[in-house]
Amino acid sequence: MDRLRRRLRELEAALSAEVVLVDRAALDPFAYWLAAAELRRELLPSAEVDRLRDLVTLHCRGYSLILATVLDEEVPLGDHRDRDPLLRREVDRVTHQELATLCLRHQRLTSDPGDQDTAIKAVLGAVA
Repeated sequence: MDRLRRRLRELEAALSAEVVLVDRAALDPFAYWLAAAELRRELLPSAEVDRLRDLVTLHCRGYSLILATVLDEEVPLGDHRDRDPLLRREVDRVTHQELATLCLRHQRLTSDPGDQDTAIKAVLGAVA
């Protein structure tokens, strides 16, 4: 329910704001679902995957820029982050694969300070 509320707030804010920052884009739950299925070696119905991929793509095309963080296992986890290292690695792989496959405008973001500077410039360029 919390994710639904966040999506609704995101859509509502987009009606009147020039800039809306979103933590956990629409791609995130889709990537988690694909990653979990991969780790369970579960075969997902291709029609369902395609339908959800289309919905995610449609939603994400409304974003001016996606900052796609690259997993850094050295960075301490927040309280509400998944602790399973295999799942975290697979979600990272799937997220970046889907971004490339869907040709969504994104900026890879590592914990390197140079990457962070590049991301700030990309954000400022996207909102200019």
